[in-house]
Amino acid sequence: MSQAKKETWDIDKLNEAYQKGYFVGLTSKGLADCPFLDQEVLASAWEAGWHDGYEALQLSGHRGAARQAV
Repeated sequence: MSQAKKETWDIDKLNEAYQKGYFVGLTSKGLADCPFLDQEVLASAWEAGWHDGYEALQLSGHRGAARQAV
């Protein structure tokens, strides 16, 4: 029986992951650039930030060479 890796996170880590994702979204980089792929909760916070940042980028009129979301 395999033992699952225990994730440790708190509100500050969630906020940091969200902010990092937001700024990556603003640069139009793809979802594959997430540095938290091995940590489900932080990856979800990062992805939420990415979506919000990418939406802000689109609303600002800067389309750039955006990558497809993975």
